Amino acid sequence: MGSPQFESAVDGVEALVVRSQRQELDAGSFAHDVVDLFLDYLDHEDPRDDVSLLVEYCVDWADELGGLGLFQDRALRAEVEQQLGWCLERQLHRVRFDQMLSELSDGLVVGDDGARTRLADLCRDGVASHPKMFSSRGWGIEVLRLAYEHAQSRALDAALRPVHVGRLAPRRRDGGTAYWVALAYLGHIAADPVRADQARIAREALVDLSGFYEIGADAVVRIPPHLLESEERAALLEVVRRREEVEGIWELDGFACRDLRRETELIRTVLWQAADCDHAGISL
Repeated sequence: MGSPQFESAVDGVEALVVRSQRQELDAGSFAHDVVDLFLDYLDHEDPRDDVSLLVEYCVDWADELGGLGLFQDRALRAEVEQQLGWCLERQLHRVRFDQMLSELSDGLVVGDDGARTRLADLCRDGVASHPKMFSSRGWGIEVLRLAYEHAQSRALDAALRPVHVGRLAPRRRDGGTAYWVALAYLGHIAADPVRADQARIAREALVDLSGFYEIGADAVVRIPPHLLESEERAALLEVVRRREEVEGIWELDGFACRDLRRETELIRTVLWQAADCDHAGISL
């Protein structure tokens, strides 16, 4: 007998087995739900439990269900065994992750340039440099939050820039949440009335990101037009010029041109808004 949490996990696995036998679950759903149950158990683990017994129990059922009598999936046992092993390994990675965040936070508090560089590197290449660590959903968002709390605009820019393959905030990562969070953070910093230096860096980053077709429209609408300086407006005009050249090349593709024109009009709108702010005397 194990702890109540352990027994609850066993009951949960048995319920999944019954649903599988009734053909209410397929092999992939069984593996996914077993992993979810196991992760939930680990979040409430009793140190007195023998976790290896729970792993063996899940794997044995995966082996039986994967036989010819039901799923006919010879890979199911190996898949469940691998996924549960990853769950156990995840605990160790979490300890290391928390330590890394704590060290970065301490360095940022005292203005350590090395901490700023490490944070930017992590935002730019974290998925590639720490693949197991960032295979866990939501951990990258914690890094982005740290960057935002310390107004690290360059780190957020690195997390979004499409040329960085291992970045923490591509469009589909963490169900898309990391992408929108990073953009929101960068937009907030861009309008920060207190931290002027970081606000300027954030605006410059958003202006530069507007030149990428994968992210341009989402970036430009987060620029505060009343704060745009002459150099930033000139950079946006250059983005418009480059986009107009591409529109001319793709003019035979109606759908592509329609999307390009709309994005280009968004950029023009920000420039018009900036000019209107000048005429109305609106600025920081």
